[in-house]
Amino acid sequence: MADEQTVYFRNEKHIFRAILKKRHYGYFILIGSPSFQYCLEIRYDTNETVAKLIQIKSERECSLIRFLDEGDTVPMIKATLQCVSTLFPSIKQYVFDDGSNIECGTIDLNATKPPRKRVIPLSLLHLSIATNGMTWYEKHFNATIAPTKKEKYDTCIARYKTADMMPYDTFKRNYFENEKQITELNPYYLSAKTYIEFFNLVPKKKRCDLFFNWIPSFIKSFFDGLDISSDWYITIDTMPKVALEILGPELPEGYSGGSISNATRRNRSKRRKNILRFSNDIGDLSNSAV
Repeated sequence: MADEQTVYFRNEKHIFRAILKKRHYGYFILIGSPSFQYCLEIRYDTNETVAKLIQIKSERECSLIRFLDEGDTVPMIKATLQCVSTLFPSIKQYVFDDGSNIECGTIDLNATKPPRKRVIPLSLLHLSIATNGMTWYEKHFNATIAPTKKEKYDTCIARYKTADMMPYDTFKRNYFENEKQITELNPYYLSAKTYIEFFNLVPKKKRCDLFFNWIPSFIKSFFDGLDISSDWYITIDTMPKVALEILGPELPEGYSGGSISNATRRNRSKRRKNILRFSNDIGDLSNSAV
């Protein structure tokens, strides 16, 4: 294989570009589009069965043919891992650290370029455990933590799911920092029988304001110092799959270049919203994640 090669691939909605850079250890792989090529970064050491997922940044410009929308991040990641494991069949797993978060601030997507700096990040790792009893990567990719941590992790998750809820006065004294949180969370908390039920009673549109500054410390309190942000694995055989087509080194016939058509860009030029973006540094993702 040459020192650098390009491979295009697609899932049901989007086309992505993979750049394979030859290195002394193997390959450094960049996934994205001409507008932003760092959506996923992967290191593969030749003949190893585990590749390293260095970074995931789901920007709307990751696709070549249209902007990524809500719900497109998971299929993008799955298609990428399927494609890379097809190109390098020895790769059976991807190891990563879970620094995932969602953006709770307001960002003008048309006035900024990727990678966009997060304004008010909310930990997706801790939010997903709070609402689902599992991480976002466990939920969507069947990810597993390292065997040396798994027994303690499973015990702590079970304890969180079944824990008796502390009195609300104790809860707010330990975790809340402003009157708005104390007032608005009160009815949800008092209506719930478990912490998972409490977190799910809070409407998604309110979670940023009500959770962002205290949820990590609350979830960490159940894990007795266990580092749950590192040593995660996605196994390609057990990961739910998406439709994948590897297009090869050339773009499909009729494609003119760029990451999105001018017409589409004009149609979306006025889009400005309070958007939830996902990032894993690895880790940006839509509100469908939570």
